[in-house]
Parts: sequence; C-alpha cells; structure tokens
Amino acid sequence: MPTSIQEKEIKRPPTFQEVFDKTHKKKGTYQYISDRAWEVAESYSQQMTEKYAGEEEQP
Repeated sequence: MPTSIQEKEIKRPPTFQEVFDKTHKKKGTYQYISDRAWEVAESYSQQMTEKYAGEEEQP
C-alpha cells in the first residue's frame, strides 16, 4: 500500500535520491536549497555510481 503521494505517482517506493531531491530542492526548480545540499547529493550519486557500476538498477 503506497504511503506517500510520490509513491502513488511512481508506483514504487521512492529512492533515497528522489526523497532527498524532493526535500532539498526549491519548489518548481532543479536548484538545491544550499551548496551543502548539492554537495551531499553529488557525493551520494558518485558513491552509488561507483558501488553499482555495471548493474542495471541502483537503489
């Protein structure tokens, strides 16, 4: 049973990156609320890319 509007929209539980972006970007834009938020998102993305290189789906 979906627990959030976003989960209902995408028909699966959201990823950490999706939740982080939803809570750390200015509404209606692709701009993070701070430089630190951008740094965290970039670091996480880089780590997931390295960890799951060659796999089809990342968490």
